[in-house]
Amino acid sequence: MPVSLLSRLWLLALLTTTLGARAQTPVGLGWAKNNVNGAIFRKNSVVSQGQNQYVAYYDSAGYVTLGKRRLPAGPWQTQRTPYQGNVKDAHNVISLMADGAGYLHLSFDHHNNPLRYCRSTAPGALTMGALEPMTGQQEQQVSYPEFHRYPSGDLLFM
Repeated sequence: MPVSLLSRLWLLALLTTTLGARAQTPVGLGWAKNNVNGAIFRKNSVVSQGQNQYVAYYDSAGYVTLGKRRLPAGPWQTQRTPYQGNVKDAHNVISLMADGAGYLHLSFDHHNNPLRYCRSTAPGALTMGALEPMTGQQEQQVSYPEFHRYPSGDLLFM
């Protein structure tokens, strides 16, 4: 007996619900001349903290741009930072993390380069402070930065 169109639609709806279909929510225009925004080794491009979700990417001019929205599906608000990366080298990925207090931590533009790190000026803010040191005195170069958040909210930088 052939399966009716209605049965197929019902099955599709059931599978979509069961598999947890994801909705796409556009944030902004990013650098698209290579895979610096989507490199397979990139960590923490989208992070959540409490009821907020954050994203970091290079815009079409190579500036680090941050986005924030209310979970689960609020509209994105974006802000371009004053920081620009060498986006022509796809190794220079961005790493983003929110700590337990809600401050954003950002590391970007590294491929055997000195550390470029900053944090937000207030919890939940998209405004970033000045670049500052954060590694040991003997650290001269950074590549492929990653933040990891402990259950306590403290961060580990690798």
